Amino acid sequence: MNFLARLRRHLPFGRDEIAPPACDLDAELARIEQAEASRVIPTGRLIHAFVYDGLDVRLDRDMTGAYRVTVHEGGHRLYSFTIVCQQGDYRTLRSGYDEIIRFLSGSRALRDLPNLDHVRGHYYGEHAPNLTG
Repeated sequence: MNFLARLRRHLPFGRDEIAPPACDLDAELARIEQAEASRVIPTGRLIHAFVYDGLDVRLDRDMTGAYRVTVHEGGHRLYSFTIVCQQGDYRTLRSGYDEIIRFLSGSRALRDLPNLDHVRGHYYGEHAPNLTG
């Protein structure tokens, strides 16, 4: 048996075999709530940011007042998600973040982007992995 075949049998390959990192969404949402309560944040300005699995996850509000979550890797925007809820509706925001984290910890295939009533995902650029799934 050749060396590469033996190596392949013993090392995990692919995202499905590697456990996704833990994300303390309760703590992140508490920080968001604190940031929004402490000052008026203009449309398009950063509300909160954190790192998940090597990706920068940033939150702001778009022109319609909905939350916008953008996911960057290095200097490249990979995905954008719209969470439709009013400021202060942290239950819906939590549900949207749950869907986003589920997508980021899964295959990240375009066909798996969230497309629900309260959260929609959008792909940006050629740098996202596993384009066709």
